[in-house]
Amino acid sequence: MILKSGSNNFHGSLYEFVQNGDFDARNFFQPSVAAVHYNYFGGTIGGPIKKNKLFFFTDFLRTTDHEANANTETIPSPLSRTGNLSEALAGASPALVYDPATGDPNTGVGRTPFPNNTIPTSRLNPIALKILALVPNPNQNLNNTAASSNNYFALLPFTKDSNLADGKVDYNISDKDRLSGRFSSSVRWFTRRRYSARPVAMPMALSRVREFRRPTVAA
Repeated sequence: MILKSGSNNFHGSLYEFVQNGDFDARNFFQPSVAAVHYNYFGGTIGGPIKKNKLFFFTDFLRTTDHEANANTETIPSPLSRTGNLSEALAGASPALVYDPATGDPNTGVGRTPFPNNTIPTSRLNPIALKILALVPNPNQNLNNTAASSNNYFALLPFTKDSNLADGKVDYNISDKDRLSGRFSSSVRWFTRRRYSARPVAMPMALSRVREFRRPTVAA
């Protein structure tokens, strides 16, 4: 990357770009608009340290990207969490739940379905019930028991911030020789949280990334 150099006159610039969710349209398949607050702004300045001999130039860029990601998932209904899977019998392709304690234990032949597709409370795993208690309840598509998919919608936070800075000094040794030194720094932060498509809501690990470039000197 080539970095601009300073000159015998002072020059600078300021800039900013803004994107905001208040101006965005709603996705047809989502109940609300995901929040977006995206800005990048910065400036540059350069000029002489010693006229005709020594010059400097520096720039800075700050990016802030704060959003609420739209997430649509399918999670267990309140009825199914009690072991009552009768909702699976609705629709054109009913799904029967068979009792694993019946029939041939090796081949499964002869197994019988649970009455009304309901697993007795005494047969439910207590650890699974504790995990299910952490899963939020459906908040959309509640009346469609024949196709209870995509029944949960959430806006979850996402942030991506960065600071970029450069500095450069040029020294005119003679009309034919120039010595240049440059310093560049790049620091980024990235965090995101989402719900897994699996039955258990799992926040994605938060990550933080830092980058740093060493100064470079060229003659």
